[in-house]
Amino acid sequence: MTYICVLLIAISVALAQTSVTPTPGVQGKKTAPSAEIFSGTVTKLTDDAVTVVRKVAGHEAVTREFTRDGSTKVEGKLREKVRVTVRYKAGGAGGFVAVYIIVR
Repeated sequence: MTYICVLLIAISVALAQTSVTPTPGVQGKKTAPSAEIFSGTVTKLTDDAVTVVRKVAGHEAVTREFTRDGSTKVEGKLREKVRVTVRYKAGGAGGFVAVYIIVR
């Protein structure tokens, strides 16, 4: 009987010492921020806006107009009828503001 009690106490102490404690500063897996991305063909280009249309077979064409400001970065030569990928954020009044434009 004494042997069983000593064994149970030893197991309890061992389990108490091996309990998992969270690492300070780590709250779990971090997820990347969701990026709003739209790809298509430039149909209209002005100094302060770009209009892009995405056509997929079997679906309606989707057109979006993005405003450009001083912080918009452009990679490549932006002109009409080129394929682009636009990373954007929501702008005021339900519009979209282009953050980064890649000409493909």
